[in-house]
Amino acid sequence: MRHRGFTLIEMLAVIGIIALMSLLVLPSIINQVSQKKEALSEATRKIIFSATELYFADNIATYPKNKDVTYCVKLEELIKQGYLKSPLKDITTNKEIDINKFVKTTVNSYFEYDSYEILTACPV
Repeated sequence: MRHRGFTLIEMLAVIGIIALMSLLVLPSIINQVSQKKEALSEATRKIIFSATELYFADNIATYPKNKDVTYCVKLEELIKQGYLKSPLKDITTNKEIDINKFVKTTVNSYFEYDSYEILTACPV
């Protein structure tokens, strides 16, 4: 009478293939997860950028719309002036955002504030 089943060698081969595949795939998955944890959600970014645009518009004497000029404002200043509320949290993750970061914008050729970025230091 013949028993159906897997031999020890077949089992070890399958385990080896699974281990090899996980070694190849796992680092990229971990990298993507860590990048997503550090990135702000799109909704939070839009709120911050809208608040920044309002701040610049209300302070047009300090931030005139001169072509190809770059401006930075600290998140802490936006909170202090009432454009954002403290504590500043990401809407999706509910994690607190470092208010020592800067929002950078450039005035484009149409004399509008454009290309908003959130940076740890202001390059200007």
